[in-house]
Amino acid sequence: ARCCRSPLAPIDDGRHDPNGFLLVDEVDPTVCARYNGYLDPYSLGYLAGTVGKRWAAVCGEHPQIDVEMQNGWGGETIKALRRMRYPNIGHRMVVEDPQSGKRRPHYGFPNTDGERSRWIAAIQAGLIRRSFKCWSREVVDCLTDVVLDEKERAIKGPGGHIEDMIELGYALHRLSDPVKPTARQKQGVDPLRAALRHDFGRDIELPGDAGTASVPEAFGLVK
Repeated sequence: ARCCRSPLAPIDDGRHDPNGFLLVDEVDPTVCARYNGYLDPYSLGYLAGTVGKRWAAVCGEHPQIDVEMQNGWGGETIKALRRMRYPNIGHRMVVEDPQSGKRRPHYGFPNTDGERSRWIAAIQAGLIRRSFKCWSREVVDCLTDVVLDEKERAIKGPGGHIEDMIELGYALHRLSDPVKPTARQKQGVDPLRAALRHDFGRDIELPGDAGTASVPEAFGLVK
């Protein structure tokens, strides 16, 4: 699984975008959890780490948490994750000293115009192929708020937000890389159903199950 985070300034004044994260299962691509609000970046990191540990308790693996590092807000998020000793923070190793070959971890991912184009393409491909599931109307609404400016750059429309697009697009783009089989995959465990069963003590019907509305019907997309 992968938890993608977009930390921003926690100012609820109608002008600033909220913070947020999406938890996306990589084995059966599904948006399994979402937060969108005005927690400060440090608290957002602690919340995501707590959700990640809860996922691990149910599914047996800690989701990788990837943090957007644009404008510096992600530093406090990374600090919170490290202080709580979260074991799977997304990073790549970079060479710190070419002479000695010493390397250090470089955390997070950038949010550039080029990266956004890749993320939008990943979402479009996923919609065309119907290769992922999303049970959140709020995420769908966010995607419909995204518009292109005169330079073909993805921006938020009037009164809209873009953080769900960033998080979902990043996750789906990373899903284009091969995913190693996991013990959960071999055992056929559905993490969303397992989490619901853990919380409610019984199986919970989802849209598309026998006797329930399909996903498009559940979101009012068909008559």
